[in-house]
Amino acid sequence: MIDENYFILLKPTFQNPTNIKGEVLLKRKFKHILETMIDKADPRNLFIAYAKSEYTSNLNDEFDELNLYFEDWRKCLEVRDYKIEEKRHN
Repeated sequence: MIDENYFILLKPTFQNPTNIKGEVLLKRKFKHILETMIDKADPRNLFIAYAKSEYTSNLNDEFDELNLYFEDWRKCLEVRDYKIEEKRHN
């Protein structure tokens, strides 16, 4: 899910076909996304490094990493370039 100011990653939970819920796995401001990188060995893997706390003002604090796997490498590139990186630098 993409917001104007936040990168939000949702995990859907399918309890039954009529009741689909989700939980928020990650919610960070784009300025708290420190680095994104696509794996050279498998371009379907997207690595995202982000600040551990969404309330930090010092971006040199501790960070976490997240590895997202896409079925299509083009979608991986699109998410990195147009959904994350473009908003990080604006």
